[in-house]
Amino acid sequence: MFIKMKDYIERSREERRSHLKLDENCIEIGGYDSREYRGLLAHYLGTEIPTHENIKIMLCHACNNHKCSNVNHLYWGTTKDNTIDSIEAGTWKSFYQKTVEKYGEKIAREMQRKNASKGGKTNKGRKLLSIETEINYINTIKKYLPIKRGNIKKICEELNISHTHVRRLIKKYNLGM
Repeated sequence: MFIKMKDYIERSREERRSHLKLDENCIEIGGYDSREYRGLLAHYLGTEIPTHENIKIMLCHACNNHKCSNVNHLYWGTTKDNTIDSIEAGTWKSFYQKTVEKYGEKIAREMQRKNASKGGKTNKGRKLLSIETEINYINTIKKYLPIKRGNIKKICEELNISHTHVRRLIKKYNLGM
């Protein structure tokens, strides 16, 4: 029968990775993200498929290729396991390094300074904007003051962003509603 995920994840990292055969080639079927093959890995390892009720468990790629669906390269792990794999492969980058690559050193330093003044809070997965883009958004929103429901729709169309994004900017800069 299937091993309960809680029992499986309590095993040591080495034991959970014991089936890996990294000398085999990666298998990329259709170029999709391999999360679709979670059921295949669960069947291969004889485990349950992780659900939201379980501990935070993810599909880890020992080969460091997120499109790989070769079960001999995949294992169930935690965020810590995934980070260790990335560090060992030399592909781990800090939030700051990713920001520098995307926006450049000057903007990254400015964003870091802003974050420090907020107590170090991160952007929680939302897309980071360059300062110039954010200023452009604010100026566009200011054209529609006082903000009303119809105006939000116009702002969304003009800037090509969501209602939620507009509301966050209004709240962030106290533009009033």
